[in-house]
Amino acid sequence: MRVFVTICSLLSLAVLVVSQTKPSATKVAELDNPQNDIAFTAATKSFIEKINRSPKGAIGFIIIGPRSIEWNFIAKGLIEKYRVPSHRIQIIRADCLVEEAWGKTEFWIVPRGADTPYHSGLTCDITCPTVEVVGRFYAEPTDSMLDYTADVRGGAQDSAFDYRWTVKGAKIMKGQNTPSITVQVDQGVSEIIVGFSVTPVEETCPHSATLTTKIKLPK
Repeated sequence: MRVFVTICSLLSLAVLVVSQTKPSATKVAELDNPQNDIAFTAATKSFIEKINRSPKGAIGFIIIGPRSIEWNFIAKGLIEKYRVPSHRIQIIRADCLVEEAWGKTEFWIVPRGADTPYHSGLTCDITCPTVEVVGRFYAEPTDSMLDYTADVRGGAQDSAFDYRWTVKGAKIMKGQNTPSITVQVDQGVSEIIVGFSVTPVEETCPHSATLTTKIKLPK
């Protein structure tokens, strides 16, 4: 009987430790709406700096209030300008929340394994896919043909995706409108820039990615 009680105590302690060590999302900034674009831009820049200093696996959430169209455009522009990986910051419309009158904009950092903010009160799917180009970072001058693949993982993928590829420094030989392409390298180029966009994806989610392949110069 004493052994049984000891085992139960250990199990209870283990459950308590697990519950205490589970990470949680942290709200790092908040703006009362309406605020002007300058205040939102400054807050977003500061948030991007915090995300870049966050541990690997942490992601950011920006919940945008009434000025969702204008501020969504500003936030996406800053994310691209400061070259934050597209999957590290997700922008959420306030109408995804149960609250009828959402009057603020919030900035959250979510560690790996933590629940997303307001995860129990969402009225629409905010999970974004990870969108990346898979290919070579370097190629030899003798490599005339290269392959690239669109890697779209996670998120809500209830329907088939449509792919649109763009290439600079090479010519698409096959695969346009599919997840994989083969390109022919232009002569004399020092790099190839390959990108794609994918639809349909939630409008606030990343939907495009690029990859640069450097061509090694002959010695």
